[in-house]
Amino acid sequence: MEGGAWAHPAGAPKPVELDFTFGSGASQILKGLVPGTVTKCVTVKITTPFSGGTGRTLSIGFPADNSEIATTTQLNLTIANTYKFDVYRTSAISETLMAYWGGTATAGAGKIIVEFTK
Repeated sequence: MEGGAWAHPAGAPKPVELDFTFGSGASQILKGLVPGTVTKCVTVKITTPFSGGTGRTLSIGFPADNSEIATTTQLNLTIANTYKFDVYRTSAISETLMAYWGGTATAGAGKIIVEFTK
């Protein structure tokens, strides 16, 4: 579609988007997944670099493995950047995809986008 907004394909699951800031809690639910859900891609966009405090960290994963998708060392929150993790992971059980926060900051913001194939 030229000159227009991207249209989400009919029947495809809509992406989950979560805006976050330096004050986000210790953990945030991204999405509850049912068996057979295929997580395609997780994108983290740092729109305002994090600064101040003890240094803010972020990992993305599940309660059984807090950093299965992205570890704190893979995400540098102190620079404006976009990180993309191609996942293609099928959930075998009901589980919750989560964002986990550590440390502190006095400024910073971004967005997490999770895409699914079914």
